[in-house]
Amino acid sequence: MLYYSRTSASRLLRCARRWQHSSTQTSLNSITPDDIAHFAQFLPQNAILSTLPPISVPPSEIDQYNTDWMGKYRGTSTTVLRPQTTEQVSRIMKRCHERRIGVVPQGGNTGLVGGSVPLKDELILSLNNMAKVRSFDPVSGASMIPCSSVSAHSIPVTRSACGRCWVHSRGTQWIYCSI
Repeated sequence: MLYYSRTSASRLLRCARRWQHSSTQTSLNSITPDDIAHFAQFLPQNAILSTLPPISVPPSEIDQYNTDWMGKYRGTSTTVLRPQTTEQVSRIMKRCHERRIGVVPQGGNTGLVGGSVPLKDELILSLNNMAKVRSFDPVSGASMIPCSSVSAHSIPVTRSACGRCWVHSRGTQWIYCSI
């Protein structure tokens, strides 16, 4: 038989209360054709993948976003949005907040614990289209590139023919490198 001291029991009770909110929250709303029409007002047509009208693509086009790279976790989302600017991301998030639509952000979908795979019918927000060089200095050869530009499979340091190095820092928001 397992016995707990009073302090251990009170810690367990506090911990249980801390996580109670997850079971008492109201459910999230599903994405509707009206939401797709709203997103189509400011996103290019190729930035919206959805099995819902008016866009309607086959589910096979969304499978790569609904499954992690190991094939271990599988989601059931019907819609993927691929914004190109932070303004578009902001407008997407505003609509989802107003309508209580769940959002699952995806970078490279390369995590090991399934965190980038939707649980139910959340919206998948793919940040792959935001991979652009922000600035380049031709004198020093330094570039500023957002972190979504480099996949997790990249080699941390790669030497180029001219002797400069590409340095990949996974812990920062930006990757500073010279090529």
